[in-house]
Amino acid sequence: MSATVLFVCTGNTCRSPIAQFILQNKLAAAGLAKKMTILSAGLAALPGESISVGAQAVLAERGISAGGHQASAIDQNLVESADVIIAMSRSHFLTLGGLYPSAKEKLHTLAEFCGKDGDIYDPYGGSLDEYEECAREIEDMLEAGREKFNALAKGA
Repeated sequence: MSATVLFVCTGNTCRSPIAQFILQNKLAAAGLAKKMTILSAGLAALPGESISVGAQAVLAERGISAGGHQASAIDQNLVESADVIIAMSRSHFLTLGGLYPSAKEKLHTLAEFCGKDGDIYDPYGGSLDEYEECAREIEDMLEAGREKFNALAKGA
């Protein structure tokens, strides 16, 4: 049985899909892609909205395709299907905990899950440099949490 990780941000067009696709890429490189399902959603997402141009660009620079990503809104089914829910910021974490109190045990911020501090900066509407900084921050967090993600994929 594979684990399901759900990344959550505001609109599901920047931070959470960047995290989703970078983690999928890292798992593929480690030969673990089939062992984990990585999803993303937004607290205020407009379902069907495309990934932002900036997010698409920073992923493309890394050789990662966003694969026609369309925004998804968080809902009870996604929450229940996830083994781990990772919020991009403390405010997302608090909102999710209020909306889905039964999910508190599997809810984390990305920083906390990866043994770090802080929130992931929201680049929405910003420059390509801001998107790049956001992507680097996410990569650093995912690298810090690599062993935890790999253990999840291996069912440990």
